[in-house]
Amino acid sequence: MANTQKEKLNSRQVKIKSDLDFGVVNPLTYDVNTKTFSLKIDSSKLDIDSSGKLTVKLSSVTAWVLEYLTITGSLTIGSLTGIVKAVAGAISAIAIGTANQILGVNSAGNNYEYKTINQGTNVTVTHATNSITIASDIPINTQTDKPTPLDADVALIESNADSWAKRKLTWANIKATLKTYFDGIYQAVLGYTAEDVANKSTDTALGASDTLYPTQNAVKTYVDSGGGGATAALDNLASVAINTSLVSDIDNTDDLGSSAKKWKDGYFAGNVIVNTNIYSVDWTDYAATSTINGWSSFTAGKKWIRYKKIGKTVFVAFHLEGTSDLNRINFTLPYNSVNTGAAGIQTALGFGYDNGTALTTTGKISIDSNSNFVEVFTKNDGTSAGQWTNSGTKIVAGQFWYEIA
Repeated sequence: MANTQKEKLNSRQVKIKSDLDFGVVNPLTYDVNTKTFSLKIDSSKLDIDSSGKLTVKLSSVTAWVLEYLTITGSLTIGSLTGIVKAVAGAISAIAIGTANQILGVNSAGNNYEYKTINQGTNVTVTHATNSITIASDIPINTQTDKPTPLDADVALIESNADSWAKRKLTWANIKATLKTYFDGIYQAVLGYTAEDVANKSTDTALGASDTLYPTQNAVKTYVDSGGGGATAALDNLASVAINTSLVSDIDNTDDLGSSAKKWKDGYFAGNVIVNTNIYSVDWTDYAATSTINGWSSFTAGKKWIRYKKIGKTVFVAFHLEGTSDLNRINFTLPYNSVNTGAAGIQTALGFGYDNGTALTTTGKISIDSNSNFVEVFTKNDGTSAGQWTNSGTKIVAGQFWYEIA
C-alpha cells in the first residue's frame, strides 16, 4: 500500500515540476511516517510586495500568489532584502534604515519605524559592532551652587564596598559621620571629654541630674531666687552672734542687697553713717511732666519742680516764674499724699511775686489728703482774697516735704 501511495506522489511531483518551476528538484515531497507534505521553493522565486503578499515568481506561467500561507514549523529564507514583518497575517519586508539607527514601534503602536539615538549636552552615543554605548559626563563645577544644604539633600558617591556602584549620601548622614570623626580628634587635642551641647539646660529650677548642665543665666536666676540652700544657710545664722565685719571686699565696691533683693529691717545700736546719699528716688525734675496752671509762658531756666523720695517721704523744691494768665496757681507731683482723712498738708510759701510786686504776706502751699495736686495761695488762709493777678510777672518758690501712701 505504501509503495502504491509513493508511486502516486512521484507522478504528481513530475506533473508539478513540468507545469511550475519552483527552482528546486522535486519541490513537493511526502513523509509517510509523519504524513506531512513539504514544498521547497528557491528564494529567488519569491517576492513580497508592499501589501504583504508572498508571490512565487515563475517563468513559464503567470506568477502564483499565495494568499494564505500557514507555517507549522520554521520558514527558512535564503536571501531577502530588508526586515521581514508580519502584520494581520501578511508578511512584508521593511527597508533597511540609515546608518546607526534602531528599529522600534511607532507612537501609535501599530507599525515599525526606525529611530535615531541623538546625542545631547554632555551625552555621547557610540555605535560599534553588535553594540551601542550611551555615556554621560556632567561636570559638577557648572551646576547651580547651594551654599546651605538641607539635611535631605543628597550627594553622589561610589561605594567601595559595593564594587564602586553609585550610591546617594544625605547631608544629614554626612554631618553625623563628620561629627563622630572629629569628636574623637577634638577630644584627643583637648585632653578631656567635652560636654554635649544637647545636655545644656536653661531650666532655672535646678535638679539633681548628673548629665545636664545649666547655663549661666539658669544658675544666676536660681541663686537670686534663693535656691533653698543659700537662704537656709543665712537663716541658720539668725541666733548666732557675728563679731566680724559684714564686708565682702576691701575697696568699698560691693553692694549690700540689690534693687531686686533687699533687707527688710535694719537695727543699729550706734550711728548710721552715709558718705554719699540716701534715697529711693534721687533728685528728679518733674516740671516737664507736671500739669501746671497759672502761666502763659515761663522765663528761661525759671521753671523747675524737683523731688526726691526716701522711703515714704517725698521732698519737693520748686521755682516757677513767668507771665501770669490765671488768678490761681496749681501743679501736680508724681506721688499721692497719705490718706489721713483730714485737711491734708498745709505749709508756708517760701517766696511770692504777683503782677511785678513781691508779696507782703506769707503765702500758703496746700495738698489735700490722698492727692498729688498742689495749690499755692497769696495768703496763708487760702480764702478768695488770696487769689493771684491774671497778668504781669508771677513768681512762686519754696520747698516742703510730705508723706506718701
